[in-house]
Amino acid sequence: MPSPSLTSHLLSQTNSPAYIAATNHPFLKQAGEGTLPASTLAHWLYQDRIYASHAYPRFVGLLIAKIPFETRDLASFRSEVTRAESVNRQILECLSLFSGEYSSRSQVL
Repeated sequence: MPSPSLTSHLLSQTNSPAYIAATNHPFLKQAGEGTLPASTLAHWLYQDRIYASHAYPRFVGLLIAKIPFETRDLASFRSEVTRAESVNRQILECLSLFSGEYSSRSQVL
């Protein structure tokens, strides 16, 4: 019998005291409700700065490096970008998101 996946294993642990303590912490509850005091959030961000500025970007970079990209020529890529840009402009015009500003801003874009 194959061993359960990591996700299955973790989901089977939802009644453990460690899981309950980690997921029902007052910090998480207040953050979810939008009632976390600014000083508490500032303290958490201060403590998290090393992870946020060093470990997290490295982690994301390693994930991006593992993405299998298709090999295709530059002309094909440019054609897709041009089509996508054309569709985006048509959608913006139809929705009139920028009303009168869109026509003046589109020249900058």
